[in-house]
Formats: sequence, C-alpha cells, structure tokens
Amino acid sequence: MKWKLKALLQSLLGGNLGCPEWPPDVFAVAATVLSETGGYVGATCFGSGSHKSSWNAESKKIGKQWKISSDLTALKPPRAVIDLWMRVIDRGSMDVDSIHRDRQLVETLIKLLAISDCACAGFGIDTESKALERVLLLLAASSHRTLTRRVNANRARVLPKQRTPRVGLTLRSLSHHLALIRPRGVITRWHHPMPVISSVREQEIVNLVLCPWPLSVEVSDFSVTSQLADHQIHAEQVHRFFTYEPKANWAPKEFELKIEEQIELALKHSHDLHFLVFPECALSEKELVIASKIAWQKGLGLISGVRKPSRNTCAIDWTGLLLRAFEPPERDLLIEQLQKQNLGARAFQDKHHRWSLDQQQIIQYRLGGKLPISKQCWESINIEERRLGFFTLQNWLTWTILICEDLARQDPVAEIIRSVGPNLVIALLMDGPQLKERWSARFASVLADDPGSSVLTLTSLGMVHRSNPSADSKQIKRDRVIGLWRDSITGVRELELPENAISGLLSISPSWSEEWTADGRSDDRSSCTPTFAGFIPLETKPD
Repeated sequence: MKWKLKALLQSLLGGNLGCPEWPPDVFAVAATVLSETGGYVGATCFGSGSHKSSWNAESKKIGKQWKISSDLTALKPPRAVIDLWMRVIDRGSMDVDSIHRDRQLVETLIKLLAISDCACAGFGIDTESKALERVLLLLAASSHRTLTRRVNANRARVLPKQRTPRVGLTLRSLSHHLALIRPRGVITRWHHPMPVISSVREQEIVNLVLCPWPLSVEVSDFSVTSQLADHQIHAEQVHRFFTYEPKANWAPKEFELKIEEQIELALKHSHDLHFLVFPECALSEKELVIASKIAWQKGLGLISGVRKPSRNTCAIDWTGLLLRAFEPPERDLLIEQLQKQNLGARAFQDKHHRWSLDQQQIIQYRLGGKLPISKQCWESINIEERRLGFFTLQNWLTWTILICEDLARQDPVAEIIRSVGPNLVIALLMDGPQLKERWSARFASVLADDPGSSVLTLTSLGMVHRSNPSADSKQIKRDRVIGLWRDSITGVRELELPENAISGLLSISPSWSEEWTADGRSDDRSSCTPTFAGFIPLETKPD
C-alpha cells in the first residue's frame, strides 16, 4: 500500500488536521512534507523576475500579520494561511511519492513554509521580541527541544535558526528563521537567550578570555587500561584503552588567584568581559567549582572542558551574566545561596566520539613510553546520550560547542548544525598547535562554507608543548599557537602567545549581510557573521 499524504499529515498532527494556529507547527508540517518528498527543489520557480520581488513582499506581509496575532491569547492564522492549508488537506488522497510532480501542491507547501518562517523572525534569538515569553514557555514545556505545540516531537521538531546557506539547494535553503530537526539519536536543546548586556548591544563586541590550560601535560598523566570506562567491556587484542588524569598545575588557592589575575590583565585592554573559555579536559570538577564562582562574582559566562569519572564533557555556565542584574551585597548573597543548593544556569554536553590515538599520534605526542604503538589506543570514556546545545547572546551571536573529535567526525550532529546554522562554533581540543595547515583548520573551513559559521578552536599549552612533528612532516613546530579563528570576512587567524603569557583576550564583532532563500526572500540584512576584532596576549611583567 502506498503512503498517502493524509497519513503523513496524521503522523505529524494526529487526528486533528485543522490548520494549526501556531506558526512553527505549520512550518514543521510543510517542511517535513517537502523534505520527505524532495518537493523543496520546486523553490526555483519563485527565485527570478518580478515574481521574486512580489513574493518577497507578500510572504513578509502575511507573516507579519500572523506574528502580531501570535502575541494574543486567542491565536488565529491569517485567512491566506488557512486557504493554503485547505488546499493541502484537499490533496490528502495523493500518493506521497507523487507530490514532487504536483507543481501546484509544491508551491502551496513552499508558501506555507515561507509565511510561517517570516512570522517567526527573531523567535528564540531576539530578547526584545514581543513573542519572547510565549516562545520561552513553549521551549520549557518541551525541555528546550522544539518550538512546536501540536506536531509529534518524535516525528519532527523546530528550532530557531541563524544562517541560510548561500550555496546548494536543500530544505535548509528555504528558511531564514526556523530549522526543521529530525529526531535521529541526538538530543538538541535551544537554551533561553542570555540577558541583554549593554556593552554588547551598544558596542557590538564580545570579549572572550582564552585560558589554554593546563600549561603542562606529562606522560605520567596517561595510563593504559584494558577496560572501557565503567562498562565491563574489554579490549580486543588489536585495541587498548587509555585514561587521562593530569596532576593539577596549581593548588586550589593558587588556581583561583591565576584566574583572577588573567581577568585583571584582560580588563586593562577592555572595559567589559563576557566569557572565560578553557579547552577540552582543562578542569577537574573541583576546579570547575572554583572557576564558576569567580565567573559568577565577575559577571562572566564560562565555557570549559571538564574531566569527570568515565566522562569527557564541557560545561556552559551563564549564571554570571544573569547575576549582572544585581549589585553587591545582593549578588554575593545570591551566589552563596546558589552554591549551597548546587544551582545555576548551566548545561553540560558530553563528547560524541572517543579519541583514538594511532601510532603516528603516540609518537607525535611522545607517549610511546606509556602507550603501545602496536595497538590503537581509545579514550576510555562512555558514549551515551548525544546532546547538542545552542546558546544565544544578544540577537547576533548563537553558538554551539564541539569537543575535539566531534569537529572532525561531525556525524550524527552535522545535519543539525547545518540546519540551525549557529554563526559561531567553539571547538575545545586536546591537540597540538593550531596552525593553518592542520586538521582543525580544514574542518573549520567546512563549517565556514556551510552553514557559514565562524569557528574558534582552543587547545592547551600543555598539549601544544607535547606535540613533536616528525622530521619529514611539513608541520612547523610552533609551541605557543593555542587557538585558531576562522570567519568568512577576515579569514584565518592563528592565536599565538609569547613566553610571558598564559592567556589571551579574543574580541569578536558582528558583520551584517543580506541572505536570500531559494524562493527569493531576503532577510533584510539581518544575517550576521561574528568576525575577528583582535587578539591580545595577556602578558605578565617579568619577575
């Protein structure tokens, strides 16, 4: 029996096939049908001549009417949307396999998708949107996984979107503001937009203090084990597992003073800071508590790789940004209460792929005295639920985090990243120097091309020092290049520290441009590329 359009719609909406009142629901239905039938290629019939100009204006006009209605208690789609929806329902007996050949039906679906997309401009991103409260309630009700209300979340989900592809023709080419997410083994979460920060809004600058720690990584930090994490799974003869448990570079109090020192050095170059960033596996759980407390006190966000038993994870903590709304001593009291109850605005995301050390890498990192080059050595961590979070600061910066191998082996999250189009990807690494010629730069260029993300990679000075290129390698030994920045405007920048610096201040600013969907709709120059605005090593004076 052939799959009918009505059955496809029922799988998304259940028994009620009436026109949904909430724009993301209509988007989810139209986008799913176009995706599963390949009908999205019909968008080319919109993209030329006077039709392009008139459709651009018409879709935005109807979408604006719907957006205004969406702020009311009783939601009601515009008459034009209901008429288009009924045209789709009238075709319910059509075979799904035949939809892509029905130009009129494809055009109707594209119109529904476009209008609902226009109606959701700024959803989940614009902190000053009139619909923000309703959007946040919906996100909270779905554990931050979808903007939809009626659509079956096991079939399709919808999240906000930042970038529209400039090349190729896919479903992603049809929207500026919404992304269709297919649930395929990855838990996606769109976290609440972070609060409006006056310095970000007025000066359009975000300042990141990059701390490439630990400063040293010893061969004794690595150990061979025959067992995979806490599972009773033993290695086959051709494999081994390894653990990484570094000794702290500083005692707790000294560690606290080092972070505060880097913040003070950074403030000499900028009147406002926004984030502390540490690379993969940089902090233990105890060090994370110390770093979080300082970030809260200073009103900063925190992004860091964290070592946990059998886990390689990263922490994203924006509590400090929320606490900017309070002045001491009220802020200090709140911090004390949050710490006692182990609360805070934070999220964790585990690594998606294990690090595999082959013979070449074991030699490169001078680990042959501890790890066998005759066998492939895998990182002994658990891989359980794969999660991918998206975070927004202001209306021009949305980022996601990848941990080392996740940058090189982007499946299964690649489709999600390209659909949502975060305009910044931060990759936390345990890797050698971040040179233009190395693997991290190559994979950053893939994301810079599609979806158009800017990319920051950050590794530790300890791992950079351990890297020892072979004599026949074209790689240059530069043991102070701790990061790499790439964007489509300013290009590639290596972030290098002098001998008297253990951190650096990276500044980024927005560059606005116009993007077009495949059906000929402009985003009115609301597309943003975070661009390189400077990198200053935070140097200390010689003793």
